[in-house]
Amino acid sequence: MKAVFGMVGIGFLIAFTGMPAFAAPAGTGAPAQMPVREVTVFKDGHAFVLHTGTMPTNTDGDVVLDRLPTPVLGTFWPYSADKKIPLVAVTAGPSKRKIEKTALNQRELLIANPGANVRVIQTDGKSYDAQIVGVPEREMEAPTAASPGSPNRPNSGGYGGGFGGGYYGAGASNLNTDPTAPPKADTVLLRTQEGVTAVPFALIRTVTFKGEYKSRMAEEVYRNQLTLKLAWPNNKSEKTASVGMFYLQKGIRWIPEYKISIDGQGHAVVKLQATIINEMVDLKDVTANLVIGVPSFFFKETPDPISLQQSFPALSRYFQPDSQTGFAFSNAIMGQGGFGGGGFGGGQGGGASVTFSRHNYCAEARLQNPSRQGSLDGLSGDRNEDLFVFTAKHITLKQGQTMTLPVAEASMTYKDIYTLEVPFAPPQEVRENLQNLNREQQAEFNRIARAPRVQHRMRLLNQGLYPITTAPVLVVNDDRVVAQAMSTYTPVGESLDLILTTAGDVKVVKTDREVKRTPDGVHWNGESYAEIDMEGQLSVSNRGAKGIDLEVVRYVSGRVKTADHGGKAVGVSPTDSDNENFLNPNDRPYWWNWYSWPYWWPYVNNLNRVTWSVHLETGQSVDLQYTWSYYWR
Repeated sequence: MKAVFGMVGIGFLIAFTGMPAFAAPAGTGAPAQMPVREVTVFKDGHAFVLHTGTMPTNTDGDVVLDRLPTPVLGTFWPYSADKKIPLVAVTAGPSKRKIEKTALNQRELLIANPGANVRVIQTDGKSYDAQIVGVPEREMEAPTAASPGSPNRPNSGGYGGGFGGGYYGAGASNLNTDPTAPPKADTVLLRTQEGVTAVPFALIRTVTFKGEYKSRMAEEVYRNQLTLKLAWPNNKSEKTASVGMFYLQKGIRWIPEYKISIDGQGHAVVKLQATIINEMVDLKDVTANLVIGVPSFFFKETPDPISLQQSFPALSRYFQPDSQTGFAFSNAIMGQGGFGGGGFGGGQGGGASVTFSRHNYCAEARLQNPSRQGSLDGLSGDRNEDLFVFTAKHITLKQGQTMTLPVAEASMTYKDIYTLEVPFAPPQEVRENLQNLNREQQAEFNRIARAPRVQHRMRLLNQGLYPITTAPVLVVNDDRVVAQAMSTYTPVGESLDLILTTAGDVKVVKTDREVKRTPDGVHWNGESYAEIDMEGQLSVSNRGAKGIDLEVVRYVSGRVKTADHGGKAVGVSPTDSDNENFLNPNDRPYWWNWYSWPYWWPYVNNLNRVTWSVHLETGQSVDLQYTWSYYWR
């Protein structure tokens, strides 16, 4: 048989139970890999990972594990599941071994077949018979933490930048590409009638194997490994040992998503599904605890030294705080309280099933949800203490894969409402001082000056057992899309407003004008301030086909004097977070920080919110009038 080849060729929630080890592929020489038993996944991308299994031991009675995780500092905890065989120490470091791979080109085929008889044709036309002696190679040295591209360094290759130097196979570094690795020979040693000749690879055009040949080659590499040293009674070790480890690492994230099906008659079915993104480790038939709420991970930016990493490897945009899913949802989608509705079967990954519980991480208590119609005494949406947990069993998800599975379902009621919000506008004196506005700022002032728009919203009453969390929401009616919105944290018994669309049939005209200016309106701290009296009107007309319930909010700076049609005014504080009417920074005017407010401003002026609730039948109009004043000098 002949073959010819040319130059351009070819959770906190941990159950310490044993599981069979995953065998290494035949012929790789790789240590065994400890299977994942359970993961507790947080919305911010961190996960507690539990590995446990009955693992083979080496001649010293130790368990050697293939490659390393990259845990957060202080969260890596290995253990022995057998009290009679205590764990003495865990060592992390590079270890040299040979791995097999397919020979892909002429050079690799020559390396893979020492002793083979071949016919060689050179680029200069010379041909001859020879026996392959081999390719010279220099002994590899163990890499150091400073070696670029080594498995000790971050981002050494593979998926997501090489998590932990390539945990569970993906992302492993090949030190033959390391700039500090031994140089590769450019010649092959061939035995001919004249003797052993060193022939440059570039001089060989084709090689014909005269008999059997090997298509796979062995390559010597260094891989980071964990060695669990065990203390065996009487120094008599067995072939296997039950061990495990758990740690916190960033690389698995879940994103909640809602679909709300409405019937137009006030009834809604709310479904929650989870999208799990895995960029850390292969999961096979594991229990996944999907947690709503994120406890404080103080050292989350610092890798544990056991990983031999200087920094955390890069992950995809779904794990970056400034990404769309990380930042545009104001980080709430990656860390707010939860929603539930009981068990939901028939998931993914070999028959996944989902149940719900609340985990109090202060008391280490776990409460199971007996049924969707049942109740849990004391259940609340306290996001500082309690973590809401959905448990999905039999999840199989390889590194680099994404899974979506149904989680929960609940029936609720809603009603259509219409809202009109008129934002703060800076006083005329402030606008005159803003001389250097950029285009974006000018556009914002133009938006404030335009007539405000009425929004059509659905007000959903949370009648489930558990809170609704922050997540994308798809609203459908008879399988037709109505809108996409974003939910915010909503405890049981409270209502959630979702914006559906702008109500084009409801017209608004806003009018504000100055009516009086008193030079010495008020004195404070020895200074005199002018009082500017203002009056405003919001004229709203319903030109739609049905009556509407309208809620109007008008923000003004200064002091509200009057508001007709039952309008209610309340002061809001932009600085005092203990104030009941504290103005959340997210709700402050977009232009708030464009101007350096005078020190005296908050002492002589308030910020106010005026609200009205009116009903408008088809064709009906209403004029909402109000007056206020502010002080300036």
